[in-house]
Amino acid sequence: MAVEERVILLGRVALAIASCDSDQLDQSLVACSTSVDAARDLPDAILQGIPYSGFPGAIDALGRWARLVEQPAAPAHGSSRSPVARSGGRVTRDVGRDNFERVYGAQSDRVLGDLRTFAPALESWILEFAYGTVMSDGLELFDIEALGVASLLGQARRRPLHSHLRGAVRVGWDPEELREFVERLSPWCDNDLVAHAIDVIAGLDREGA
Repeated sequence: MAVEERVILLGRVALAIASCDSDQLDQSLVACSTSVDAARDLPDAILQGIPYSGFPGAIDALGRWARLVEQPAAPAHGSSRSPVARSGGRVTRDVGRDNFERVYGAQSDRVLGDLRTFAPALESWILEFAYGTVMSDGLELFDIEALGVASLLGQARRRPLHSHLRGAVRVGWDPEELREFVERLSPWCDNDLVAHAIDVIAGLDREGA
């Protein structure tokens, strides 16, 4: 099954934001404006990039989008309610832990232990903000992991890219479709990085995520 064009278009935007390429960002936003489905999901997709590219990148992209379509960039799926309200009363850390385990699987405890070693607050910030707040609202985790892969391609960060390619397979991406997704983004990526990502995906296909 071919990758949805909507996901490719949103991935182009995530990659452009992450690589701080203003010209490519403008071009990718225009491309999204030609697709009803991509345009609907774009504000949510930009917000999902905050854990990777920060608030400045999201604010810049949302502002460019609002000017392009001449209306506020309101998320289609997101909610203005608090994360606890959205989760039916569950605290954001619990929701974050669930999402984190879906992405990292059996490696979750080891990765969280590494984060605590790097900085004690980092584990809480990632679980409660990235996975418990941002990733609990808006798009499905299937789309969110693809956007994470695109962002890390834009930043050329190989180690986390490897982790999120594996995470994408864990949340439902078929390796062949994931390879297609990376290849469709390759015109805007470093060639060596694309080759590395494809090698990683081939390994995941052989061994399972």
